[in-house]
Amino acid sequence: MSTAGRSERETPRAAIGFDASTGALHLGAMVVSAEIAIDGLPPGFETGAAQTIEVAGRRVSCRFAETDWRDDAPGESGRRVHLRLRFEDGVWVSAFCVLPGAGAAAHRHWLRRKFGAAEGAVAGCRWGVAEDRSGDCHAFVHNRNWR
Repeated sequence: MSTAGRSERETPRAAIGFDASTGALHLGAMVVSAEIAIDGLPPGFETGAAQTIEVAGRRVSCRFAETDWRDDAPGESGRRVHLRLRFEDGVWVSAFCVLPGAGAAAHRHWLRRKFGAAEGAVAGCRWGVAEDRSGDCHAFVHNRNWR
């Protein structure tokens, strides 16, 4: 989602959190659960067209939804977070969280505040830090739908 023209005051602010038992995304009082359809996302998400990508050696049909938020959770001071949600075959499976201008250490520190650990896995959720093909870092959270 392109938000280059928005001022910081126009970017939605909410405490960003995750439920480690399911991978659900919390945006303040809103909960984006693993059951949500891409067209059921809260306002502010920009959805992309369907595309086929390779995930863990298999080709899957997916769509992405993106938005920018300011994280007002304790200790975050309104840090900008770019959220990118991946839907595979119509089911939400992953959240990719980019802290613009931050490296891997900052992303790990952010996840420690969210989960108590920089990386981990429980029955309903897996999280950690990775790099994309261009070497840019992001935090990822896979919910219970991730295979």
